[in-house]
Amino acid sequence: MTAGEAVGAQDCVDCHMPLSGVFDVAEVRIHDHFIRVDISTAQGPRLPGTLRFPESPEGEWRRFEWPGVPAPDHIDDPGLWLMAYAHGDHGLSAMELIDTPAGPTALRLPMYHHVRGSLLELAGRAEEAVLAYERALELDPDLAPSAINLGLLLGEGARQAEGLELLDAVIERHPRLAPALRNRALLRYRRGDREGFISDLMRAFEAEPRGHLAATLADAFREVGDLDAARRWMDLARQLDPPAPSTR
Repeated sequence: MTAGEAVGAQDCVDCHMPLSGVFDVAEVRIHDHFIRVDISTAQGPRLPGTLRFPESPEGEWRRFEWPGVPAPDHIDDPGLWLMAYAHGDHGLSAMELIDTPAGPTALRLPMYHHVRGSLLELAGRAEEAVLAYERALELDPDLAPSAINLGLLLGEGARQAEGLELLDAVIERHPRLAPALRNRALLRYRRGDREGFISDLMRAFEAEPRGHLAATLADAFREVGDLDAARRWMDLARQLDPPAPSTR
């Protein structure tokens, strides 16, 4: 007799990996991958009709602990909370944690240092942001977002050549990465390299056609005296970002 015959229409999966409602999405059930012998819960708990843990729009979140499983050691790690708040667009809550020592789990994560660096930048603490981005890159040398942000910070300070070198390396690996191209364009502009500035902005526009980039290119061509190109780029900027209709 097969397992399916032993329990009617059910099979091995029905008994040993029952369907259970998930904690964060209403009307969804998934197979419990904790394989067990007891078939008394073969149908799983009653499916909730609403979210059991709706997200607080104010960021007043509660920890979720899986039933029957010991809480992990990192459940109170302030670094993980910082990342969660930042990812959830609760910037003020994340900002409150930038000076709270992170736990060992968060400290091992390159993205923790990247997110903290971006918050330090917003707080106007550029030197500390540099250290955070450098730590992120020590843990993951290929973390492009950290390299892009760090390159601009270094270039705006006393380490301009180092910032450009860092952005050059990112663009060599990712030739169409618009944020890296935009940041390098800014540094080239500050060095008086108008040709390099325009070239990088045009490449950034090819990768991500945005109205504000077209308008900046219009200004750049006007500055170098190419009025025909300036008009073309300004027309394109208006097409991409039409002016709001007048309410008068």
